[in-house]
Amino acid sequence: MKKILLLTSAALMLGSAGNTMARQNMLDDLNNVCSDTIGIITDCGLCHGATFQEPTTEKDLYLAEGACGFCPDDPDCTVAPPPPGPMTEAELIAEGQSVTNEYFRDLFRLFGSHLQQTSLDTGIPVSDPAIFTAVFPQCPDIAPLAGSEISKKYGYLARRVTTKSRNSRNIPDDWELAQLMDFEALAAKGAPRTTFPLTDEDGNTMLKPNGQPFITQEYEAYDYVKEVGGKGKDRVANTYFRYMRSITMPPPANVSGLPCLKCHGNDADLAPGVVEAIGTEYPYDKALGYSPGQIRGAWTIKIPVEVTP
Repeated sequence: MKKILLLTSAALMLGSAGNTMARQNMLDDLNNVCSDTIGIITDCGLCHGATFQEPTTEKDLYLAEGACGFCPDDPDCTVAPPPPGPMTEAELIAEGQSVTNEYFRDLFRLFGSHLQQTSLDTGIPVSDPAIFTAVFPQCPDIAPLAGSEISKKYGYLARRVTTKSRNSRNIPDDWELAQLMDFEALAAKGAPRTTFPLTDEDGNTMLKPNGQPFITQEYEAYDYVKEVGGKGKDRVANTYFRYMRSITMPPPANVSGLPCLKCHGNDADLAPGVVEAIGTEYPYDKALGYSPGQIRGAWTIKIPVEVTP
């Protein structure tokens, strides 16, 4: 049975499985129109330290296994195994929450360090909105690096997904798409959310750039999902515990202390030059025009729990 924390209502499910598939096909057309000729360009070094890049149109394989799923064989491509022994559902939920927190924390720190380094390299103060245009060419690698490191560390697939992608790696699979649509419906209804503080390695609440505690209000979902993979005699049914937590657009930086709208907001919120920078790095971008409170996407963790021949 599908589980949505906080609220559970069939009325909130948007459409049938057929409609979900149609919506997925639409997203493929809108957000991945270049896949037939360009594909998802994967920097294998983000996963296992190699220096090569491998273009691929095998998006489904990426969604199932991450970058190492289709990078050429490399002796350094090692992924940590799942924790030994079965975990209870409560333990799996806690694991999903913990890994999501670590992913969020690492990405936050990584982006902050890139802003600081760009400021040193260019002389543009971090407080100057122009810093976002200057750092933008580095953005395609920041989030995949954080997700790949988490995936490699735990042996899970950790990434972010959205219905309006900027990076083609962030297109949701069918299950993720259904949760995103639920999150959007909950947000539109003003449904209550769960409080999630962003904590450091010692469990202390981290601070935003303005010194305020970094506490978010989000939705989360989880379920067991069976997927069939492989070909011929190698086909297996893999069972995964899937966990997702929404990513909500905060108010402007002067209110929230977070600059998300500088690169994803409406015209009045965007930093100078960002639209042009986006056009250069992401010619098929769909991730502009967000307002505070809207669901930007979600963190998603995929934990293997069973393999059945």
